[in-house]
Amino acid sequence: MNSNEFREWSLRAAEWGADYRSTLRERPVRPLVEPGEISRSIEVSPPEHGETMQAIFADFERKILPGMTHWQHPRFFAYFPANAAPVSVVAEYLVSVMAAQCMLWQTSPAATELETRVVDWMRQALGLPEGFSGVMQDSASSATLAAVLTMRERALDWQGNKKGLQGQPILRVYSSDQVHISIDRAIWVSGVGEDNLVRIPVAGRFRAMDVAALEAAVVADWQAMICPEYRHFWAGVEQADSIVFNPHKWLGAQFDCSMQFIRRPEDLVRTLAIKPDYLETHGRDGIINYSEWSVPLGRRFRALKLWFLLRAHGLENLRTMIRNHVAWGEGLAERLAREADFEIVSEPMLSLFSFRHLAAGIDSDEHNLRLVNAINDDGRIYLTQTRVDGQVAIRFQVGQFETTAADVDTAFEVITEIARRLA
Repeated sequence: MNSNEFREWSLRAAEWGADYRSTLRERPVRPLVEPGEISRSIEVSPPEHGETMQAIFADFERKILPGMTHWQHPRFFAYFPANAAPVSVVAEYLVSVMAAQCMLWQTSPAATELETRVVDWMRQALGLPEGFSGVMQDSASSATLAAVLTMRERALDWQGNKKGLQGQPILRVYSSDQVHISIDRAIWVSGVGEDNLVRIPVAGRFRAMDVAALEAAVVADWQAMICPEYRHFWAGVEQADSIVFNPHKWLGAQFDCSMQFIRRPEDLVRTLAIKPDYLETHGRDGIINYSEWSVPLGRRFRALKLWFLLRAHGLENLRTMIRNHVAWGEGLAERLAREADFEIVSEPMLSLFSFRHLAAGIDSDEHNLRLVNAINDDGRIYLTQTRVDGQVAIRFQVGQFETTAADVDTAFEVITEIARRLA
């Protein structure tokens, strides 16, 4: 591809993207395809000779697009969103064009210094005290692994990396029994071992860890908030050693963009840094090389999209979006609670809650699994299921960057209509 063709197709891709985002409400949120349908449309062997961009782009629209789940759809109410605000997409295009490898200060000074500044902007926005440093990781899974490795090394007096874990004292990690699977993976990869992950039961409206049970487990073994009004949910966070926050979810920064705040970055660097001669920056003191703060050596320029996003929207506009989402989620839960054939299983936690449809004479788990599948096959909204206290429930969350109150109203109509049709 020569420079003129690069210009032409870059413009074409940008125009396609703008058209795509403006027509999302017209598309089903989840594709109506069967397993294997996409792969059968793609040639089994790679081409021997190059093809035209016209042919490649046409196949993208004809073969790939129909099989995509539209995560930026305003009625994506499943999982939790991986938002990509338009301004973040523009920044990512610039990052892709430059294709910088930002592992060291000297390999891209602006990337390192902007990351330092943007991380501190987010520290201030979240109300964390001075003294927390931070680094942008690819995802919470990598940040959690880095934290567990550091915890392991501190507990073993920095001997785990050197001597391995054989013959070392047994380590324990405590978490709630609702913990994210990134914790399990970090326990596996770090060598701590799944048998040493102690899961503490949760209780109460917000499914919080039972402190008495945690204390009992510890004794037995010895023998993220931008809106000030929601910060009570993480009271005491200033005492933490490591905090993970994902701007690539609710805040609108395109994936991947996870932020890890660290009380003692020197412990993280001591755990993860390897400094061969070719990675040294000679004649420079006091610089940060963020590759020493993460498991991968290679690093993308993640800070640019967050810088664009924060400058274009400002904290107050982002707070307004989050407050709206919380209010709309609570409103939908209240509407469903007033319907005789629905029950709220878990009360709204910010914009997330779960519910069940009640149908006499039908197995509840089977019925609600059929319901969530029927809702998703309908295409107007997208939900996911979970289990609460062993029983199937349907999750609902509001968090997509361009969702409106009307989209949440549509969700109520779809849920109630399909539930009653099935029952």
